[in-house]
Amino acid sequence: MSLPLSRIVLATGNPSKLRLLQALIDGLAQGVTPSELDVRPLVQESGRTVSDNAVLKAKAYYDCTGLPALSGDSGLLLLDIPQSSPEQPGTQIRRVVHGEETTDEEMLTYYMELARRHGGRLRAAYQNAHCLYAGPGRIWLRTETPQECARTAFYLVDTPCALRHPGWPLDSLAVRMDTGTYFMEDHAAVQTDDATLSDLALPYRPWLEASMQALADLQRNEGEKET
Repeated sequence: MSLPLSRIVLATGNPSKLRLLQALIDGLAQGVTPSELDVRPLVQESGRTVSDNAVLKAKAYYDCTGLPALSGDSGLLLLDIPQSSPEQPGTQIRRVVHGEETTDEEMLTYYMELARRHGGRLRAAYQNAHCLYAGPGRIWLRTETPQECARTAFYLVDTPCALRHPGWPLDSLAVRMDTGTYFMEDHAAVQTDDATLSDLALPYRPWLEASMQALADLQRNEGEKET
């Protein structure tokens, strides 16, 4: 795919999500971090779904920078608890404790106790959504289907492994269903290995390529009209 390497702001203050977005955009655009632009907008993640919140994040960064913004949002579904249960974190994975100011260790404590109340482990799955936002009417979304989520289900347990993944603390409580090993023990390299991050970003690359092509086509058509 050949596209002009546009500047796109990576719409997150989470260090792990930032590295994943950088891997996702690699070779397609010039990713600009919030720290490089000296911005950190206050994002009210009030959406009912991960798609809603992905749009809210991207729009907030676009509004304060004027650059197209790429965001990601995740929701956690506990498969052994009714979906209507107040214990379902959904889009409130971190905010369920103390809002955006919740620390990684506070999250670990909360979810360890939750798993302990349900016998020591819960089946869980993440649902991810990504958004490219370039102004009103220029919104491209990709949200994982329930079938995609189920393929990556894991156990959320009440005892953490020793390894930590800054920004994604629940990786220390995630146990693979097929091997019974901690995710972090099998994938500790995710913290430093760019190849592993590229693998994690791979499912979203076709969507991002198509979205950026659509944006480039719009920009080209507008340029032709002006001349």
